[in-house]
Amino acid sequence: MNKTTIYRAKHNNQNPFTRVSNNLIQDKRLKPDEKLTLVFILSNADKWVINQNNLKNQLGIKKTKMQRIIKNLENTGYLTREKFKLPDAKGFGWNWTVYENGQNVN
Repeated sequence: MNKTTIYRAKHNNQNPFTRVSNNLIQDKRLKPDEKLTLVFILSNADKWVINQNNLKNQLGIKKTKMQRIIKNLENTGYLTREKFKLPDAKGFGWNWTVYENGQNVN
């Protein structure tokens, strides 16, 4: 008979942990690197500001791959981004909205 033993880490205030939806983990539309990126985002505080460059550097992902990951997360309804012009007119920024369960995308 097969047997599985799992040793879990402590889960308390001194040993924080992240709970995510099984729907996200089991979503066959997402590639492993897309799931990793989304779980990494969700592991941060709700008020954490997402920066694509910092995100790719933290995860060790190249720019073009990160762009593909973000595009597919948008296409599957896990995130939306809204571009805005910076007040000093030196460029633009992004407002990100992240959903733990993918939303219907038209």
